[in-house]
Amino acid sequence: MRRIPELDALRGIAAVVIVVYHLWFPTYGALGAAVDLFFVISGYLITTIILKQSEQPGFLVNFYLRRSLRIWPIYYLSLLLFLAFNSVLPRQYPTEALPYFLTYTQNIQEYWGGSSPPFVHGFHHTWSLAIEEQYYLFWPIALVLFGRRAVFPLALTLMALSMGTRMAGFSRWILITRLDGLALGGILAAMIFANERGQLSMTRIRRTLLVAGFTSLTFMVRGNALLTGLTATWPALGDPHVVISLRMFAMNLLFFALIGWIVIDSGNRRWSWLREGRLAELGQMSYGIYLYHYILLDLVQDFADRYGISNRFLIDGLKVSLSFAVAAASWRCVERPLLGLKDRFGYRERSHPGKILVPELTRIESFQPGVR
Repeated sequence: MRRIPELDALRGIAAVVIVVYHLWFPTYGALGAAVDLFFVISGYLITTIILKQSEQPGFLVNFYLRRSLRIWPIYYLSLLLFLAFNSVLPRQYPTEALPYFLTYTQNIQEYWGGSSPPFVHGFHHTWSLAIEEQYYLFWPIALVLFGRRAVFPLALTLMALSMGTRMAGFSRWILITRLDGLALGGILAAMIFANERGQLSMTRIRRTLLVAGFTSLTFMVRGNALLTGLTATWPALGDPHVVISLRMFAMNLLFFALIGWIVIDSGNRRWSWLREGRLAELGQMSYGIYLYHYILLDLVQDFADRYGISNRFLIDGLKVSLSFAVAAASWRCVERPLLGLKDRFGYRERSHPGKILVPELTRIESFQPGVR
């Protein structure tokens, strides 16, 4: 099986967008949608792994060990370092919520409208990692228990649950309200897997992607006018929670179409710019870029305030430079060496009839940064 380098590039671009969003445009919510791109990619990649490998002995154990090697090391290392140096920083941060962050449950109290105790602001963006870890707890087990054919009905159920809970006013930073992106990625994986097995034609896949993309773009352009016109008949459509939920789903649908086209047309000349080497490097470092940048934005600002530095160009340049430099060092010195251990928990390959369109994820699998 082959990798799809264009997906690495997409992750790198999304990571840069998140840095720009947090640094310069924190009120421009459209940039924050980059986290949903990560969720759709994650749903696709993880479901692909499950569909192809779930029948192997010890699959779940190997799956969780490989996931842990990808996500846990630099996450816990970052927490440990921050806690170790918190007392000597220009500003000491509260750490009462440490048990929640250690267990990826920092968003759990938002299910009932509460909030976690105070914690280091630079880790607040890890709500998306919490969502990802919580997703890993049930999705592989569900597909192993119910089988591959359950992907479509389960994914559609999760999409309805996600949209419904958002419309009901539930927090947008918890798993049940962000399941539609993950579910759409799962549907994409199931469609391509069915094509590989001769059960679904590529023509139908392309039509589905076209319809999804067209529907999404149409709603983004004309959605406000459409909802306004329908509120006289269905007043609930004017509820802000309903509008936000529909917009989020439309964005996820657009990402579903985009990622689908990239996967089935990987190697095509139209995507050559996504195969550029520097973008691939950004994709490799994207987890580190995401994880470290928010911490460094706070730290650099704290030191600038302490020493009376007010030059915005200098401060912002230092924030960006450190974010990418630390991520590059982390990738080369910590993440890549540890990923070599994943070979000890590898999946045995199985062959399927038909064209193979899904990449082998032996070194860099998905991660889902988020913004808030």
